[in-house]
Amino acid sequence: MTEHQMKFSCSTLLTVLVFLSQSVLIMSPASAQTFSTLYAFTGAANGEYPSNIGSLEVGANGDVYGTAPYSTEPFKGRGVVFRITPSGQETVIDTFASNSPDGKEPLAGLIADKAGNLYGTTWAGGADGWGTVFKLTPPKPGLKKWTETLLHSFDKFSDGGELNQSLVMDAKGNIYGSALEGGREGGGTVFKLDTMGDFTVLHNFGSEPDGEVPSGLVVDPVGNLYGMTGEGGIQSCNEGSGCGVVFKLSPSGQETVLHTFTGGSDGGVPGSALVLDLSQQALFGVTVGGGEFGCGVVFKLDATGETVLYAFTCGTDGESPEEIVQDAAGNLYGSTTQGGDLSCNSGSNGCGVLFKIDTGSNFTVLYTFDATDFPIGPGLVGGLNIDNAGSLYGTTRYGGDFSCNAAGCGTVWKLSNASR
Repeated sequence: MTEHQMKFSCSTLLTVLVFLSQSVLIMSPASAQTFSTLYAFTGAANGEYPSNIGSLEVGANGDVYGTAPYSTEPFKGRGVVFRITPSGQETVIDTFASNSPDGKEPLAGLIADKAGNLYGTTWAGGADGWGTVFKLTPPKPGLKKWTETLLHSFDKFSDGGELNQSLVMDAKGNIYGSALEGGREGGGTVFKLDTMGDFTVLHNFGSEPDGEVPSGLVVDPVGNLYGMTGEGGIQSCNEGSGCGVVFKLSPSGQETVLHTFTGGSDGGVPGSALVLDLSQQALFGVTVGGGEFGCGVVFKLDATGETVLYAFTCGTDGESPEEIVQDAAGNLYGSTTQGGDLSCNSGSNGCGVLFKIDTGSNFTVLYTFDATDFPIGPGLVGGLNIDNAGSLYGTTRYGGDFSCNAAGCGTVWKLSNASR
């Protein structure tokens, strides 16, 4: 949960009641699934604290690509791009330095084009210090070195700045993304980088009622963009910051607000990017707070309005969902940053769960993180992606190798057969 996100309290009485009414939905983990740690970061030159925002990129051969914003390599300890093979071998394919013009501290996941090029962003650095967009080209046959190209360097006051969400790409190869802050109105921007490298700000946030602090984006086949904001909307909500909105941007940048969160039963303060389901003409997403029990929701938004698919109870089902992904059959998978094993995290809010909501809206806990995973506080689970075989991948920002530090330096994990 970021500093822009609010916390909602849960009622103990309501939590008891929901377990009585929804107990048939909260099931024990399926036996066909296996949770494994693919790689545990050590905090050395291979990186530490992998990104838990935006998805890992999973290649056709099972290689996993992602980012970690820090490492301890002298003079180059401001982040890495990594590849992890199915057998768990890690290779650093790009390194960022404190004074490098290509940026530093990559906080978001990566995307890939059909040629295997990777695209990502950095939170800071670049010509003006507000982050960059970069491209990584695979090595030519017989070579090992990837080639990095700087695509854009941000100026907070014109372009926006502080990027922590994955990019998206349309069918033509144009790239889109969001910046948390800055721009003409100060509330962040949505931008476009076309195939010729030309940069355009499509929308500036900060004027009511369109929201502020945009999250990740999804794009439809005709080039419309959909996203959420963590603030704005109803200003009386969230102590005057607003509880966020769901928005649509046309290819020319014209905005339509599709839903404004109230912080009540509909949820409040959205998580990461939406899921676009073309077969249902619907959007799916999560909110960190709000809902019937104040612990966040999974929602569906279509032409009829918003439907809450599940309201978290702050119990063994989790609390504060941050991300969801969808498989080819339409099932949803997600992670929470709290809840689950309530004895974890010093007996307070729990360390989070992985969950599934099938096409019949049935909720299942797939995996519960505990003190074995995170002996000191929650591990901030995210970076979700699912492969064609139905296995779920993600990261934990902490945990793993506890010789790195008391909290661990993070992991990349795999939940095999999550779709079963």
